Formats: sequence, C-alpha cells, structure tokens
Amino acid sequence: ASYDLRAGPYVCLEVEDHGVGMDEETQRRIFDPFFTTKSLGRGLGLSAVIGIVRSHGGGLYLTSAPGRGTTFTVLFPPAAEPVALGANVPAEVLGGDGLVLVVDDEPQVRVVAKRSLESAGYTVIEADNGRSALDQLERVRGHVDLVVMDVAMPVMSGGEAIQEMYRRYPDLPVVLMTGLGDPDMISDLTGRGATEYLGKPFTPDGLRRAVKHAKVSRS
Repeated sequence: ASYDLRAGPYVCLEVEDHGVGMDEETQRRIFDPFFTTKSLGRGLGLSAVIGIVRSHGGGLYLTSAPGRGTTFTVLFPPAAEPVALGANVPAEVLGGDGLVLVVDDEPQVRVVAKRSLESAGYTVIEADNGRSALDQLERVRGHVDLVVMDVAMPVMSGGEAIQEMYRRYPDLPVVLMTGLGDPDMISDLTGRGATEYLGKPFTPDGLRRAVKHAKVSRS
C-alpha cells in the first residue's frame, strides 16, 4: 500500500516472516476488503489494519516475493508532546442500564463487549450477523434499548441491518463499530440510522462511552 506521507520523523515497526511470500497480483489486492487466499478467511484483517494505520496518519508498506517471505513496514508519526497515561475511568461513571444487543461475527469481540458492558450495569444479548440481529429484535420486541453493530459480517452486513432497523425502529440507538475506518462509509451509515461510531480495536471505556453517548443522543 503505497501513498504519500507528510515529511517528518516516524516511528517504524517491521514484521517479517520467512513463509511462501506473495506474487504481484496478490500484493495488489491484499488490502482490499473481502480478498483472501485462505479457504476459511474473510479477507478483512489487513483492510482493517490499513484503515487503523491511516486513521493515525501513518503508512503501511509491503515487500514480498514468492519463496522469499514477506515484510510489513508500519510508520506512525510520533506524538508532538509526551502523553500522560491516566487511569481508566471507573465503570460506574460510564455505566447505565437497559438491554444492549451486541452484533459481531467474531466471538472474541462479542465476549469483550459483553463483559465491558455488563460490568457497567447493562444486560447484553448477542447476534453473529445482521439477519440474526433482526431476528433477536423481533423476539424481544420493544425491550432492546441499544444495538452495538459491526459492519462487515456474513449473511447480512451491518450496513444492511442498520438500514432495516432504522425503518422498523427509528428511535433505536445504534453504535456502529468497525476497523475499516472508511470516512465515506461511516458518513453513509450514520445517515442511514447509526447514532455513534466506534473504531476497532476499542477499549472497554471507549465502548461504554459510545454506548452512553448514543443513549443520551436518542433520549
């Protein structure tokens, strides 16, 4: 992924392997969403990585050749001033109550989100794709107070589900979470029903803050 960066100092991180490497065609497509060379892959990992890197003003570069392994070089601009690391905000400060539907096709993400929200006082139910989320909303009709929704999922994407949710439940707050970091996509989905945007990877405090803000904005 080659693009211009501002002149100046950068912090460099390199990750190198000695695997089979990639041909030129694979390298051209490796950062495209949903492109994968694995039979069980979804093709979202590297597209999410490059979105996160770009959102921090950084760059991601790839060097590879068949039989010679692969090197990823990540560049981040350093902070202009020293950053003080503060303590986490107590869960009760960002806490609340109500029933939250967490929708993500990655079980690990759902586990983290569920624990983060339950520790702040919420009750959490789960779904692993947009269609399942709509079914859950019908099953507990009128009792879900907020939805936390991933974007890229099988069966039905978060974007499709958000649009349908907005049609059925126009007052239901939805926190959109994604690692893709595409400003146009985020703007489009917030215009179609998403209330709040949360970038991946997220912290427990970041999730609690987004949920609380989304609830307040629709109350």
